[in-house]
Amino acid sequence: MAAFPGSDPSSHVAELPSLLARYGQLTRREMESVVTSSPGLAAFHGMMAYHLGWVDQHFIPEPARAGKSLRPALCLLVAEALGADLKECAAFAGGIELLHNFTLVHDDIQDRSPTRRGRPAVWTLWGEAQAINVGDSLYSLAHQAWLRSPLAERDPAACLAILRVLEDTVLDLCRGQHLDISGEGNLDVTSDAYLTMIGRKTAGLMGAAAWVGARCAGYDPDRLHQARTFGYEMGLAFQIRDDLLGIWGEEWVTGKSASSDISSRKMTLPVVLALEYGTAEQRAALRARYGAPPADADDEQVVRALLASAGADSRTTDQEAAHWEAGLRALAALEASPEWSARLEAFAGGFVARSA
Repeated sequence: MAAFPGSDPSSHVAELPSLLARYGQLTRREMESVVTSSPGLAAFHGMMAYHLGWVDQHFIPEPARAGKSLRPALCLLVAEALGADLKECAAFAGGIELLHNFTLVHDDIQDRSPTRRGRPAVWTLWGEAQAINVGDSLYSLAHQAWLRSPLAERDPAACLAILRVLEDTVLDLCRGQHLDISGEGNLDVTSDAYLTMIGRKTAGLMGAAAWVGARCAGYDPDRLHQARTFGYEMGLAFQIRDDLLGIWGEEWVTGKSASSDISSRKMTLPVVLALEYGTAEQRAALRARYGAPPADADDEQVVRALLASAGADSRTTDQEAAHWEAGLRALAALEASPEWSARLEAFAGGFVARSA
């Protein structure tokens, strides 16, 4: 797989890990403030804590196995870069992470995914009904976290504007999920339609997180637009990288089989581009193979070879690079200080150019 622009570790800012650790602590604190147990409801709250990676399936605390928390970190990075008070922004960051996890719980049910972050998914342990309830509860708790922000009292209009953007983003997430589910098994999905779908599902929340960080720093329409564009474009690049890893990633690095996307016949960007831009012969061969369940033990190697012959790897990498560059242009227009711009670029490079 081709190297990604900005993937050189030497380009990362040295203090970024400690900065992200501080953001992680702020986010965790805000999440814990609303994910609290009630008498007689230990299992209810335990299921949420399990999904968030705080406890094991017996509700015993264990070393954190939470997700990357990219969205709240982006929110807080942008906020601090533009001079916001993190005390006002932290509640929004915590709620954004709870909102993201609400979507993951529901995604696992809809996709029939048995695992999440290397452990059994909530629905496989406690059933679909309980998992739906867990997801719905995380959605509600996200709102409770947002309303804890001091901004709700100091500047109610600003708080309301933030909530409106976040609610619009949730609706867009659901629209994107609808498109994703509707497109399952559809070999005629175009790359434009696919990018629209991941723009709603993945990039939209990244863009909203960056926008919220900027809004906590004040109202400047151009800065708000550039912040959202930066998050959105990096979110697209992030998902495209995920698509690449789902086919060409190293299993020992990613922790999941690189054939899983192929064996489940997922319509990810490399497949879409191969079916859209390959030769007639390449498209016909891929359609015949991908339109049917895996027929033999060599299926994944055959599909991977068909994709490579159609130039899907290089085309996908080109798309990734285009969105990365668009994100950098928006970052430059954001006009943060050189030091904070470097941190934001390093952060984006760290998650977009990842190998796992």
